[in-house]
Amino acid sequence: MRIDIFEEVRRLRQDLEYEKNKRKEVESRCAKLERENKELKNLLAEFLNANTPSSKLPFSFKNVNREPKGTNPRGKPVGSNGATREEPDRIDEKIDVKAKQCPNGHKKIRRT
Repeated sequence: MRIDIFEEVRRLRQDLEYEKNKRKEVESRCAKLERENKELKNLLAEFLNANTPSSKLPFSFKNVNREPKGTNPRGKPVGSNGATREEPDRIDEKIDVKAKQCPNGHKKIRRT
């Protein structure tokens, strides 16, 4: 089988031309996307700047440095005694104390 040198050169030139055209298309698309990206960044900067109140932000930013919730167990630690006091063995005197008015609203309390 004999390879014709001129045919091989012609085929390689066609391949080269095809690759050049493909590269131009990719470069033009890349330039178009870069322009669009720049325009969108400018538009976003108009809305998200230091003067934009947090209530007007379209979405909330998550703090990456924050620890995830649920790392500490909830409730009292295992083995703790709790917060209630034990009842004494002997009581000297028992006094009933009743409020005459509400400590929060300062209204009189009605006894029924």
